[in-house]
Amino acid sequence: MRRTTRRLRETSPAVSIQPPPATGPDSYGPPQPAGRSRLPILLAIGAGAAAVAVAGVALALSGFLGGGGSQPEDVVPASAVAFAKIDLNPAASQKLAVYRLAQRFPTTQDRVKSEDAVKDQLLSALFDSDGDVDYDRDIAPWIGDRVGLAALPGAGEEPDVLAAIAYTDRDGAESAMRRLQEDDDETFFAFSDAADYVLLGETQAVVDAAAKTEQVLADAPAWKDAVQALDGDQIVTAWADLGAVWDALPQESVEDVAQEYGLPEGFDVTGKVILGASAGKDHVELIGRTLGVRAPELPSASAGTGKGSDMVARLPADTVAAMSITNLGAALAEVFDKVYADSGEDPLGILEVAEEVGVTLPDDLRPLLGEETLAAVGEEGFALRTRTSDVDSAFRTAGALLGGAPGEDGAPMLRRLNDGIAVGSTPEALDAVSRDDGDLGASPAFRTAVPDAAGAGMLLYIDIAKAITLSEEMSDGGEGERPPDVRKLESFGMTSSGDARNGTFRMRLTVRE
Repeated sequence: MRRTTRRLRETSPAVSIQPPPATGPDSYGPPQPAGRSRLPILLAIGAGAAAVAVAGVALALSGFLGGGGSQPEDVVPASAVAFAKIDLNPAASQKLAVYRLAQRFPTTQDRVKSEDAVKDQLLSALFDSDGDVDYDRDIAPWIGDRVGLAALPGAGEEPDVLAAIAYTDRDGAESAMRRLQEDDDETFFAFSDAADYVLLGETQAVVDAAAKTEQVLADAPAWKDAVQALDGDQIVTAWADLGAVWDALPQESVEDVAQEYGLPEGFDVTGKVILGASAGKDHVELIGRTLGVRAPELPSASAGTGKGSDMVARLPADTVAAMSITNLGAALAEVFDKVYADSGEDPLGILEVAEEVGVTLPDDLRPLLGEETLAAVGEEGFALRTRTSDVDSAFRTAGALLGGAPGEDGAPMLRRLNDGIAVGSTPEALDAVSRDDGDLGASPAFRTAVPDAAGAGMLLYIDIAKAITLSEEMSDGGEGERPPDVRKLESFGMTSSGDARNGTFRMRLTVRE
């Protein structure tokens, strides 16, 4: 990044301070502070507020809010290739949800006293540990409700970073910026002509151009199409136009990637990705969408694509953790071909070991893992199950890999099923994964953690309380003393559907009363 030494110049409407040094040649995020710099604290307000907004569990919430008023994308140039924002005073439903979540955690019950004061109380908590910056004195008098951070195509080889911070008092904002120069004269800022935002960047030219731009991200089709793919109110949004990001990368980085993966000259990357997260009365959620993503290295047989058969939902209700994924065999076989077949080498000796037990890789992977693979952990042990159209091949390969007679000398037990095979570490675990009459899917914890479980191509579910207990028992440590906030966590769920090019994924963390 560019680094110069200049005195503060009195400009109107812009004031300049020099940029801090980059953290490295591939650093595209906010610049790191030099000395006693306090300016990066302003750039980190969005991320920091999100980190404390979920009452001590350090989750960053993200999404697009319709809470009224101008948004950061209304002042960020349309040329942005990546963008993230946070609303510190979100829509009423989200503000109430964050407040209710905060009341469930012992460490934040006293900090957040009402939904109307979530913004100031959470931000003041963020600044408690920094003696140089007092929130009530230095930040609260002027800061608005929204913060955005964008990456713009740079004049040099690296993207330019631009931060947009809403203000309610321009004089107060400018005074705060001037106070920052006493310890840090290494950034630049200007006030937007379009809305009440102060823009911070790495050169005066960047912030001046952004302050006067008439082509803004909010009107760009690449942004609008992605935002429309997210449903409901969110608290933070992160978005990237992958094709534009790829074009903005230094040519040297592009060439290094091509050489590393043996990609053809002039290959391209396209598509968009958007992430959003929100709060509910009993959970926080992150949801993401990929739109038209294309890249040479994406396998044609992506794991997690296609419709799942809901195997996890049919497990017993006392299951501790489970994961199912479709097309794992085909995807691993394709990756194996690229890694091993093209090179003709076997540095880890995997091919040799497999051959010794009568397994041919990667051909035997396809029937072994089949159309869907399930792994489950219960109080009685661990088990695997595959749904495959070639049961005979899968059974033969599994037997060869397990070695010896199943169940003898402590070996896992193998069972042939009508639609596949199952392997269990104990008879109880084998029975649990083989049967289809369990009612895990009917439990409230499961339904809350994975609301779109039906037909998901990939599903992960963890009963947090049971998982902690099982872990403590396995380590012979007993129950022990768990942190109060941890005792409030209930379950975690993750699902995905579609594929890597056009897909949806969701993660949820649920909280007890």
